[in-house]
Amino acid sequence: MLLQTTDLTIRFGGLAAVKGVNLRVHRGEILGLIGPNGAGKTTLFNLLTGFLKPSSGTIHFEGEEITGWAPSKIAAVGICRTFQLTSVFPALSVWENVRTATYVWTRHRLLGGIRGRAAPVEDSVVEEETNRILAFSGLDANRDSLARNLSYGDQRRLGIAIALAARSRVLLLDEPAAGMNPEEKRGLMQTINDIRSQGVTVVLIEHHMKLVMGVCHRVVVLAQGKVIAEGSPAEVSRNPHVIEAYLGQEVEIA
Repeated sequence: MLLQTTDLTIRFGGLAAVKGVNLRVHRGEILGLIGPNGAGKTTLFNLLTGFLKPSSGTIHFEGEEITGWAPSKIAAVGICRTFQLTSVFPALSVWENVRTATYVWTRHRLLGGIRGRAAPVEDSVVEEETNRILAFSGLDANRDSLARNLSYGDQRRLGIAIALAARSRVLLLDEPAAGMNPEEKRGLMQTINDIRSQGVTVVLIEHHMKLVMGVCHRVVVLAQGKVIAEGSPAEVSRNPHVIEAYLGQEVEIA
């Protein structure tokens, strides 16, 4: 098991936003996380990435407990995320945004070099990796553009590129299709599949059901902070509890 939670719970005052969640993420899969607004999906992402500390329960990555780790330490082992709103540096170029994200692993290597355990990363390696990510993300033509001048869809793609430049092993995407037009959503589906083909495991929060059902191998459904169903897209789309709590009707599988 690559990433898992056991009885993960967080309370804000008397309200439990995530209640006893047991999540299993298998290496190499694309996992969809769906549910109504307020179900606890983004809160769960915040727990997995260290932005929130759980009230109880544990998180393990590759068998090691990472519960309560700082976000920077979690990112350094390869668990990275995007956000519902674009989180780019608007005054920096696209190339600079992606280059900045390599700090996660270059700093780790640099400190190792200072302490005699690893050689510092050469600038040429960082530039090559930055250029590779830009080409992979389809943003190479915009490399010199300021991030604030990109279209909304391209800003979302830049957010994914930034996470990839941090050398994600598990990429958590929080509503990546928000604000995208149909063509951009189709391109996003291909991008997610391409990311997975490069050995990155993907966990996806998304309300666009055709995207979820078309790209995910497995789907977990949250409602009121609890897991109410999980299974293949086909199984989840027919689950009466999911239909009642969220979908309203069966979803056609792409």
